[in-house]
Amino acid sequence: VATEDASSSNPFAQYEANCPTWDAATEIHPNYPTYRVVPSDMIVPAFWQASYPGSGADMNGALISGLTGLGFEYISDIERLSHVNDPGDRTLSVKSHYPRLLTFPPPDVFHPHEYLDSVILVLRHPMNAIPSFESFEYERDNDIVSHSTRAPLVEWMLWRDENFGHELQAWVDHTTFWLDHYLFPGGAGGDRFISVYEGVTDDVEGPEHAQQLAEFLDSLDENVCPATDPDAVACIWYKFIKAGKVATHRHGSTYRPLREEHVDAMVEVLLGLRARYEERKDAWEILPILDLYLDMAEDKRNEEPPADELD
Repeated sequence: VATEDASSSNPFAQYEANCPTWDAATEIHPNYPTYRVVPSDMIVPAFWQASYPGSGADMNGALISGLTGLGFEYISDIERLSHVNDPGDRTLSVKSHYPRLLTFPPPDVFHPHEYLDSVILVLRHPMNAIPSFESFEYERDNDIVSHSTRAPLVEWMLWRDENFGHELQAWVDHTTFWLDHYLFPGGAGGDRFISVYEGVTDDVEGPEHAQQLAEFLDSLDENVCPATDPDAVACIWYKFIKAGKVATHRHGSTYRPLREEHVDAMVEVLLGLRARYEERKDAWEILPILDLYLDMAEDKRNEEPPADELD
């Protein structure tokens, strides 16, 4: 993707000028495998896409589908899961919020390696993932279209004071569960990749994170066959993450204040996670993410409310 002449006021001008026009729902471009028909004798090596709810699972799943032309599915029963790697099945990415949401699989029988050989762990800072999950619950409880509306500020503050500590621990439990079950980070022979929400959605660094994701997908199996050309990956990232292909942009104020005690609790659990993994050779990729999240937590401590929230 050419970068010259990109407007400083529009970070996406280069993509608008250089990416091909295509409809992800109907068109197949030779360099953009937006939908692939899987032969009846081909096995697609499905993997878990695990995330604490509110971390961008649908967005990340759509990006994976855009890169590979293969399916993204939330599976709600053991019978379906047992057939996901059958020849001819086109599901590649299986969405899971376990262990935060326990509807499936039953917690006393769930050993994820028994079903799928690898995982993409989608991480988002808890100070943003938890409010996003609260907005999902607000939408559900008020019969509002999912991923359309943030909860009003007063609703957030009431819910926060009652639930933040519990949800923060749930975020930790989710993170450790998947890191401790899949022990080999990315690349050939790896069974785990961490997709960082803050990186994938970044206007500048997003394409680089999408490229890393594409290369991990390419390392899994020859049948995955994702787009890996950097220009193609950058255009797919733009189409799915920034140009409205994924309808996950809620309306309403993004301001979600935390009390000092909440920030202190975040710092404590992030430091605890860092201590847990800093001596493990298999956890090298989580440490810079935790360092980033610690810096973000301290920035949150000093956050000033926007002017329109001061009244």
